[in-house]
Amino acid sequence: MRHIMLDLETVSNRYDAGIASIGAIRFDPNTQQLGESFYMVLERSSMKLGHVDVDTMLWWAQQEREALRVLYDDSLSRVNLSVALLSFTVFCKSVPESIVWGNGSTFDNVILHNAYDDMGLECPIGRKLDYCYRTVRRMFPMEEEARQGVYHNALDDARHQARHLMKVLRKINWEKEPK
Repeated sequence: MRHIMLDLETVSNRYDAGIASIGAIRFDPNTQQLGESFYMVLERSSMKLGHVDVDTMLWWAQQEREALRVLYDDSLSRVNLSVALLSFTVFCKSVPESIVWGNGSTFDNVILHNAYDDMGLECPIGRKLDYCYRTVRRMFPMEEEARQGVYHNALDDARHQARHLMKVLRKINWEKEPK
């Protein structure tokens, strides 16, 4: 499974946003199957390494309690940014040439690239394997399925986005893979 759907929960909407959690799931558009998943919640001190935006924090305050756990629940297992990024690298590189889809050409993947740069680490997302899910979602909104899971939980969002994308790719008979 070369394809990965990535979703970040952040404390800003800028390119240098602080990251609250990273969720990702492998999927295969040909078999329509979901595969291995990745989920890490970051320590509060790691969230503050990036930009924190007042408007985004006010937005978070309006979200459901279950989604807010990523920001405030001390019972969640948390890691620092370096551990999360290195673990994500292992996840990506477990399948060579992984294609990483993010929700927005200027959001998830860009923020993650920036975090890798800030930590002095090499980002595992190759520039030619960096895809925008949001564009596809806007082109094919009628294909979206009923929502499962918690809105704004990075892994639940990634699963939902991957299911939608697989449905769209099947409909358009997408078989092209970069080489």
